[in-house]
Amino acid sequence: MIINFDIYIGIISIALLLFLGINIFHFVRVLGKTHRFFGIINGLKFLILTDVVLAVALPLGLISIYRATDPKIESSYPRTETVWDSYSKPIELNFNIPVDSSRLTANINPKIEGTWIWEPYFGISRLTRRGRFIPKETLLPDQRIVIYITGIGRIGNRAESHEYGFVFDAVRPPEIKYAAPFNNAVDIKQDQQIKLYLTKVNENIADWDFLIEPTIEYSVEYPNSKEILIKPKQDLELNNTYNLSVFRKAKRITLATNSTLEEDSKELIFHTVFNTQDEPLLRNISPKGSSVKANSKIRGRFMTDMNQTSVENNFSITPKVEGEFFWENLRTFVFTPNANFPKATKFTMTFVKGIETSLGIKSDKEAIYDFETIGAIKVTKFQPERDQIKVSENTEVKVTFDQELNKESAQQHFVIEPNVAGNFSWQDSTLIFEPSSTLQFNTKYIVKITSGVQSVEGLDSIEEFSSIFTTRNNQVIISMPLYYQPQYPVSFSCNMYTAKMALAWKGYNLDTTSLITEIGYDSRQDDQGRWLGNPNENYVGNADGSWGYGAYWFAIQKLFKNRNLTTEIKQNWNVNDLARSLDNGKPVMMWRYNGTSKDKNIEWGTSGVYAINGQHGGVVSGYRGTPENPTAFYINDPWFGLIWMDTNTFDYYWSRLNRVGMIIY
Repeated sequence: MIINFDIYIGIISIALLLFLGINIFHFVRVLGKTHRFFGIINGLKFLILTDVVLAVALPLGLISIYRATDPKIESSYPRTETVWDSYSKPIELNFNIPVDSSRLTANINPKIEGTWIWEPYFGISRLTRRGRFIPKETLLPDQRIVIYITGIGRIGNRAESHEYGFVFDAVRPPEIKYAAPFNNAVDIKQDQQIKLYLTKVNENIADWDFLIEPTIEYSVEYPNSKEILIKPKQDLELNNTYNLSVFRKAKRITLATNSTLEEDSKELIFHTVFNTQDEPLLRNISPKGSSVKANSKIRGRFMTDMNQTSVENNFSITPKVEGEFFWENLRTFVFTPNANFPKATKFTMTFVKGIETSLGIKSDKEAIYDFETIGAIKVTKFQPERDQIKVSENTEVKVTFDQELNKESAQQHFVIEPNVAGNFSWQDSTLIFEPSSTLQFNTKYIVKITSGVQSVEGLDSIEEFSSIFTTRNNQVIISMPLYYQPQYPVSFSCNMYTAKMALAWKGYNLDTTSLITEIGYDSRQDDQGRWLGNPNENYVGNADGSWGYGAYWFAIQKLFKNRNLTTEIKQNWNVNDLARSLDNGKPVMMWRYNGTSKDKNIEWGTSGVYAINGQHGGVVSGYRGTPENPTAFYINDPWFGLIWMDTNTFDYYWSRLNRVGMIIY
């Protein structure tokens, strides 16, 4: 039964005021009669009688409804199976009736630092109908959050203790909605800036990185919370195609200080391409870019026959360079400097508006081109990239230089810390370092190229270049399907959804209702609400899994035997042998305490059944560490999702049902 107690109390107040008004009206009316004394007495009697009846009857009605209504979570924000919009919006839940706030325990998984506030009901601090959780930190995106409230009970009923929960996904960082210039845009001006529009406000839960090819220097600004502005430091080249890739690295932060607590791997989330304006009459020109050799010549090719004198008279180069023009034909020229270009110098070539074709047609645009001569050696790229995490222990280290160099010299200036033995090889100007053995797990490595690397055409390096990456944890993960049990607000079919995952891994796609029917179910309870079925034989609960206790290993094993699938049940097992099973590619179904319900044994209606409050299932599909020292286990959990659980917590939860595991072969 659902009742809005705020409305009910409002009705009581209005009713009392209404009847009080009627009584006052009656009392005034009888005062006007001739027998005033007897009228006053009768009026007082009527007033007292009706008010006593109302004062007793209406609150008794409220108390009666209160005692007859089981408390539960009536609504929440976010709603179950939705996504949290923003960390600026607290998590909220509402109970259907006022409950005793002193007995409430709020569990949130994964753990988030924050504050729970139980709002007093009508000023009574012991009663509440609404709770709010104000987070102090964020989570990585795509994490499933489970809110589970225990100790839900009506005031005055100390024995009552209900449990309810709801689930939702963590706040997702913004995506790139679109970019300006648009994808495949043409005729883009040389001074174009690139603006990225986000799908939502950026709450600093992700860092951004950009790759523009051909490579240009740029700065990044954030004009507002939904835009990113990329500003090239030099004009774009005419008649060129530019590719922009946007990378996002999600992170977990402290909301008060924006300090980073954890970072995820970088992922490509957006790509766009655009073309700059055509050169005025020019089809192409070289050199372009940086690291241009000092003995280079300038070569240009027009789209039509040109008036050669017009071209030569309207061409300039800054800083000024003396040289001679040579025309290979009426469309192609070569400008040869009288001396080599000075190194480490930026040059600007300009064709002013008005150069003519052989037919007298003049260009209506000025064309400007930049190039930079080769200077001191620079590193243009490290692989793994700077600050990359979860790097494979088998990775090669690659360092790309901007020019031709003395390879032996580069190898002598290569440093990796901690020190690792290995061999060098080369691919053009990219040094490849292949470690002789695998890198250490969960280790931060620093790669350096110290100053002094010798150049072939340019200048020796004058600065040190470095990068940092972190290897992944030592872990084994068996890829398995994940299915969630329904949450309206919570179901009791975790063991059946765990079986569904394991069977799907073996190629059987079955629904949980048919699995319950296959092993049988028993929904009987005695007059004290204790279950009477045996979870070792069948599913204890309703036929659809919406209410019940669950099914143990021997009952679940029937589902695999019926399909000639091999399983092995281990009782009083241990985490070391569990890890060895995972090493051999064999996942394990397990039964455990869920970590959120009140941790206690429960009384069964028949003898011979051991049961705990919060019995829960899952498939152990991975671990970190070594079999001799596992540090965490990876669980396909039908309630919490894909989770890592540290070994100490895992072992305690597992021990509550005697460390039973069913190996799936």
